[in-house]
Amino acid sequence: MLESILIQIFQAKTFKTVFSCGLMFITLLIGSVDITVQAMFFALVIDLILGLWNAVFHGQFCKVRFKRWLYKVMLYMVALILGHISDLLVFQQKISFWFQNFIIIYLGLTEVLSAFRHLGKMGLKMPQKIIDRIEGYRDNLSISK
Repeated sequence: MLESILIQIFQAKTFKTVFSCGLMFITLLIGSVDITVQAMFFALVIDLILGLWNAVFHGQFCKVRFKRWLYKVMLYMVALILGHISDLLVFQQKISFWFQNFIIIYLGLTEVLSAFRHLGKMGLKMPQKIIDRIEGYRDNLSISK
């Protein structure tokens, strides 16, 4: 039964279109897809396959567990997007640090920190070193020509 439902979902043209557009949009948000992003994606896929295999093998397949996995993937994607935004705000070499850009970078990093705190409340704890590093960049900005 589950197999026939999944086949119907994945064969639907609307699903394929929405899924491919969504992936394209996420790729734009997370920046270039380098080897680390690919490795994390493969780890997520392997985790899904092993989890499904284990659940089916033990007769414990449950929609709740699959939903938890999807929720975890969504949190990971949000964290990746925030990492890319942080890179753009902190390491963009073409930005001159005038007052407007200074304020934009400060406020942008403040929002990134806030989003990471929200992710922590949702169950995705970020290492404190990352939070401290972003706070350090935000709190030690300087204006130079």
